[in-house]
Amino acid sequence: ATVVLTFAANTGDAAVTYTVTFTAGELTKTFTLTQNAAASEGASTITLTDSVLPTAYPTTETIVKVGTYELGILNVANYGNGVQVKKETGYIANKTNNGKIKSIKLTWNPEKSFYPTNIQLSVGASADAVSTVAEQQADNDAKTVTYDLSSGNYNFFKISNTSTYAVYFSKVEIVY
Repeated sequence: ATVVLTFAANTGDAAVTYTVTFTAGELTKTFTLTQNAAASEGASTITLTDSVLPTAYPTTETIVKVGTYELGILNVANYGNGVQVKKETGYIANKTNNGKIKSIKLTWNPEKSFYPTNIQLSVGASADAVSTVAEQQADNDAKTVTYDLSSGNYNFFKISNTSTYAVYFSKVEIVY
């Protein structure tokens, strides 16, 4: 006999386990199928906007929450111009391993100057080993910079403003 079972794709945030038991006479066989959570398979995106930022630069690293995710910021604030990253010292970094990072997209405030070389992205497999500098793809018309990290094994990032000018983002998107 052929038995076909079909399960819907798991689109939730938690793993789903299915257990099926077949009995034929004295023979019993149990099968278990576990579908990973959609987010653990790289389907999650963190979008940082000015709505979760303090209204003044924190002078020590501060944790901000974007949904259930935590990001560490230093000298990043909402002064009414979006995500404002202070010159030379401002940064945004993840503090926990949320899985493999596929890409990071930075969207500048459309009313501000677009200088993609003012930003440096460092990535690594651990929070302390954030040293590899990723190459960027800038779109001058859209005022965006996208980092394709899909070919690496990066779980941590740090976006730093290394310039002598403040940088203004409308949003920062991290795709896992």
